[in-house]
Formats: sequence, structure tokens, C-alpha cells
Amino acid sequence: MSSHPVLAGWIVFLFALWALPVSVRSADKHEHAHGSAHQQDDLKFSIRSIQSGDWSNAQTWEPARVPKAGDRVLIARGTTVNYDVASAEVVRLIQVVGTLRFARDRDTELNVGVLSMQHIDECSEDGFACDFEGAKSGPETPDDQWPSLLIGTLDDPIPAKHTARIRLHFLPGFNRDDAPALACCAGRMEIHGSPLSRTWVKLGADANPGDSAVKLAEKVTGWRVGDEVLVTASERADGYGSFRMDREPQTEQRVITKITGQTITLDQPLANKHAGTGEFRA
Repeated sequence: MSSHPVLAGWIVFLFALWALPVSVRSADKHEHAHGSAHQQDDLKFSIRSIQSGDWSNAQTWEPARVPKAGDRVLIARGTTVNYDVASAEVVRLIQVVGTLRFARDRDTELNVGVLSMQHIDECSEDGFACDFEGAKSGPETPDDQWPSLLIGTLDDPIPAKHTARIRLHFLPGFNRDDAPALACCAGRMEIHGSPLSRTWVKLGADANPGDSAVKLAEKVTGWRVGDEVLVTASERADGYGSFRMDREPQTEQRVITKITGQTITLDQPLANKHAGTGEFRA
């Protein structure tokens, strides 16, 4: 079983990425698997940062308004934008060439199609097929000028009382092989929240279809009511993998409604059996 907001402080990525307690600077010495990323020359940014400031401040942007649903947003080189909102509007693209930093003093939510950190200023909806600066010769940009996504830092993590949430969305016109995406292409990505005792733990007893509570193999700290968890599959269904989106999954996603010792209560009963004994446990 895995706690979905795997970092306290609570950092949650839905659809494409689980948060991990890592500081990442992407490798530059390898070509992309599909060759150099191509630019979509007909695409234009609808809004870009012209100075450092809050996302919610119209003066941060050109044109002078707050980004809205459907926008292609450029966080321009040399600017730092503080993401300080919890918005349900789906931004189509955020291309970070400067720095996008999530606020630590409030809950935040970002709904987006493609969020990328890369050195190019040309508008591109390529997700994972993105440009790597210095793929052949090494990066030329100084370390302190690297495109950066900062969701907390090692010294200043997202506090446990707040949630930083990113939801990724597939939007019309995207390449299904390449989007939605959160991609760090020759950039810096730091994701830090308050620590959990465990981000995952084995079941301590079998869980059967219809059960609305599960027993864990050990007590955990840092997990909270309202957290999303995955109760992983312990056997394959019909010879297929355990969590495939085109077939009925054996892995199940639930929300914690109560924690009592090593027992957590779920918002919905389980549909499948999950082994909590033996060699292969959920």
C-alpha cells in the first residue's frame, strides 16, 4: 500500500507522476530516444512573465492579466514566479525557462496539460520529447540560471499543514504518446515536503472484496485523513499486469477516512482481494 501524497507537506501529482523526495537536475549527455525534440513553429505563447512576482498579480505578466484556462504560459528567463493560487482552471502549457516556485504559506493547486522545464524560449507542446541543452557538448547555462520548478526545497519544505497539488490533463490537440506531461528537460526540479515515516507499507492481514478497512504491517506516522492511497495488486487479472488503464485494474485507489493504530478505514469498500500474508503481499 502506498500513500499517494508521498511527501508530507503534501505534494500530490495526479495522473502522471508521484511525488518523490528528490532534487533532480536532468542529464544532458544523452540524446532523446526519438532524436532532437522538434518545435511546433505555429504555436505562440499567449502570456509570459516580464518580471518576478506572484502568479496572481497581473503586473507579473504580459499582457497584464492572470493566466487563465487554455493559455500557453512562458516563465521567462531571469524571472521567478511564485505560484500562490489554488485554481481549477486548466492551463494548456507552462514552459519554465526561469523559475516557478510554489508558495509555502497556503494550499496550492495547479491544473495543467504540459509543464516543462527547458532552456528554449520557443513555444513547444512537446512533453517528454523535449529539448536537452548541451545534449552533445554539455550545458552552457550557469547553474544558478537553470530552468527550475521548486515545490519546497531541502531547507524549506512545504509545511505539513499545506498541500501543493498538480493535476495533469490530456487536452484536444495533444499527442497521446507525449502528453500530458511533467518533464524536466535540462533543468532543475526540487520536490520536498515534511517527512513521512513510510511512503509505502505492506498489508498486515488479507484484505477481501467488500472490506472498507485494511490492517497495515506496521504503524505509520505522517499519514492523514483525506490522503489518497493505492492498495496495490498482489495477483494478476486474466494474465495481464496489475494496473493497466485499458483493463479493469487490480490495484485500487482510495481515500483515508480514519486511522486507528495500524488500521486505516477507506472511503469505499475494496473490489478485489489483496494479500496481506505470504511472500507476495500488497
